[in-house]
Amino acid sequence: MVSSSFKRPLRIGIDATPLFGQPTGVGAVTKSIVDRVEDSSEIDLTLVLVSWNAKRLLDSSPIVRGRDVRSVRYPARAVHQLWQYFDHPAVTGFDVVHGTNFVVPPGGGASELVTIHDLTAWHMPELVSSYSLAYPKLVDRAIGRGAHIHAVSQAVADEVISTISIEPGRVHVIPNGLDFSPNDLDGQKPKLARAGRKLAGGEYVLCLGTIEPRKDHPGLLKAMRLVWAEQPDIKLVVAGGDGWGVQAYEQAVSDLGLIDDSRIIRMGYVTDDERLSLLAGAECLAYPSLYEGFGLPPLEAMALGTPVVATEIPAVAEVCEDAAVLVPVRDADALAAGILNVLDNGAARFDALGRKRVEAYSWDCSVKQLLTLYHQLADGASRYQERAVHR
Repeated sequence: MVSSSFKRPLRIGIDATPLFGQPTGVGAVTKSIVDRVEDSSEIDLTLVLVSWNAKRLLDSSPIVRGRDVRSVRYPARAVHQLWQYFDHPAVTGFDVVHGTNFVVPPGGGASELVTIHDLTAWHMPELVSSYSLAYPKLVDRAIGRGAHIHAVSQAVADEVISTISIEPGRVHVIPNGLDFSPNDLDGQKPKLARAGRKLAGGEYVLCLGTIEPRKDHPGLLKAMRLVWAEQPDIKLVVAGGDGWGVQAYEQAVSDLGLIDDSRIIRMGYVTDDERLSLLAGAECLAYPSLYEGFGLPPLEAMALGTPVVATEIPAVAEVCEDAAVLVPVRDADALAAGILNVLDNGAARFDALGRKRVEAYSWDCSVKQLLTLYHQLADGASRYQERAVHR
């Protein structure tokens, strides 16, 4: 039990909007948090859903069945515009309101916590959707109300402190975690790997993630042309939903003369089971991202004993350390050399290193830290309110 001045469970409102629609990485993170916070006897949890179609979403989604949900029935884009300048509509009656995806609803005097997954919208606005361009203003407004920041890595925390006007003491590093450990899947890995190779139709390099500019799919295609010069039979599986980088991806396929290349398997969005199978069966995971705030696919790959070849950006280097092959950003030659190194030398070295590395990342541990933070924030707000009453 976390030490707290409260004699009752804390009333926590968590923005569950990322749980709805096609699941994303942020949606998976939010679900992992919600599932574990809900299990705590210290917490009285309410999910907050911001959507004009809230009723339809709630009626059609099994993920919220049996859970306490409060809906803010506004079009999400419109309410985000409002929240850049006003603290209305607010969600009230909570000790802490937690926004899990850059946006925290005004808490009407409650403590507020906003999760920042990366600073793409700040550093590289040309690489984000128009929807995400509002994040900097929304975060600034929340900080002005006294919100604290939850950073998913030390790399993100360092960027927040250097980029956003906020005291370092209000920035808290609590990393993402894994829902499984290598030991959990040891007996299943051969079956998963066979399923992955069946999906791909042979041996393959896996690229996993939404097709968007910062994932640099065109750079990977350039690298794979070099890989195919030496390993002509290896396939490339591109798994992930279509984002705002599809046009650039398709242009790269055309420019590189790969339109009719049967070695490229573009799978689109994959289920959780397919994702695990593809990760387990891959010869390696290629992760050529230009920028990340964490790096969950490399962590999942390492847990499954699959080698990782990734760009040496701060967050990914923090997660992987020496358990992956790290190469410079936008360097197709180095990326190809890293992939060929893994293909030629096998995965045995990476299995042991990956197992050791993933021990540092557990959702159970991370949510314990998050519960402690909720109590600290609620206690701080309670003491502030008591002082205000006695003035």
